[in-house]
Amino acid sequence: MNTVLVLSSTKEQLMPTRPARARRLLRDKKAAVYRVDPFTIILKYPVEPAPQSVETKLDPDS
Repeated sequence: MNTVLVLSSTKEQLMPTRPARARRLLRDKKAAVYRVDPFTIILKYPVEPAPQSVETKLDPDS
């Protein structure tokens, strides 16, 4: 699955998004391209980072 990395306007790392949403943000001039490899966009408006919980599951038999 393709993902696009996202930075806030203060260059804090946010959750990655899908290419379709990134294209929409770029088209509406709400974001700009920050890096090409890996493709990263930076938002032009302030956002408050909301951390999301991430679970890691390990399979003991693998």
